[in-house]
Amino acid sequence: MSRKFTRIGLLLIVALLVPMRSLSALASDVTLVAGSTGLIDEDGTVLYSVILASGDATVESVSIQAQIPTQATFVEALEFPESAALVGQVGTVVTWEVASLEANSILGPFTFRVSFPEAFTDIPKGVAATITWISPTSGIIDATPEEGILKPLADSGQIVVDSRGTLNEAGENVALPVGETGIELLILPDTVAAPTTFTFRRIPITEDNVPSNVDNTWWCVLFEVAIDPAVELLQPIAFSIPTRRVLTLGLETSIFLSQGDDHWQEVSTPREAPVSFVPSFAKPMRDNGISTRSQLGFGFNSCTPFGFQGSLGCQFGQFGGVCVSQFGGQVGSCTFGVGVNVEDRARALVTADNLQVLGSDNAVEFFSNPPTLSEWIKPQ
Repeated sequence: MSRKFTRIGLLLIVALLVPMRSLSALASDVTLVAGSTGLIDEDGTVLYSVILASGDATVESVSIQAQIPTQATFVEALEFPESAALVGQVGTVVTWEVASLEANSILGPFTFRVSFPEAFTDIPKGVAATITWISPTSGIIDATPEEGILKPLADSGQIVVDSRGTLNEAGENVALPVGETGIELLILPDTVAAPTTFTFRRIPITEDNVPSNVDNTWWCVLFEVAIDPAVELLQPIAFSIPTRRVLTLGLETSIFLSQGDDHWQEVSTPREAPVSFVPSFAKPMRDNGISTRSQLGFGFNSCTPFGFQGSLGCQFGQFGGVCVSQFGGQVGSCTFGVGVNVEDRARALVTADNLQVLGSDNAVEFFSNPPTLSEWIKPQ
């Protein structure tokens, strides 16, 4: 029997950015766009983040003022780019300042932590924020949080797929949610020959779980994919996974694969074609049966968790090798670890040069109209 390799394309989800203004214009007349997103941390507190994208001119004297939601209690300012300064929290506002944001770049997240009363469940998905700047001309944009409630995600979930791939109710081959995990899975037709169960499980990130001897890496997410029955995948697959923090859109990642032992194999593509967080937060929305592209949002921001209208995440190219081997009918599985460089995370900046590697020369366009999950995989 001829040998066939499993081919897997991966997208990791990040957080959901909500619109701060209409993005009908995405050319040089756009000075700055921004979005905010929230995620529930492991201890039950909530992290809110703001990310910026600049147009064709350097923006100077930028102020980011994020609004603490009603019913929330401020806990701490958590993370922000090394080029920024934390002004602090006064009343219901958390403020940061950036002296200069170069043209055609993405900066953030600016993150703070809050807590809500124990019985409170109407946790907003994003926060209002006001961004002002002085140069090249003074300007201001106001964020309007996305409507909806933020809910905890399940640690595991599964989906059954047959030879038709992942289909929605209209019979279209699209990415589908995996239970209540916030994960989306896209499987093309003729990837599996018979009904197959795909199970995803998030694994806590501890020193004992992540790859050893990997220096200078901050781990975004660790998860296991199991397939029953264990089969050869005849087409590439793509999926997005919520991660534990919001990271800068477009950051390069390192991805490692384990097949059940202590040996981890790096499966990232070469730096010339980097694994990167890629936003998908501007998906078409359905309104009375009409598909409309509106509002900025981002889910799966580089490394972040939660199901949003879109997803931001990391993608790695197809690779030869069998993640799910033939084990006499047993469930095949493998574990992925995804991380980013510690210094890159601290800079929290993606420049035009970074974006060009991803096939984009416009930070605002990349931020606002990212590729969909289906654009990452093509039939073989």
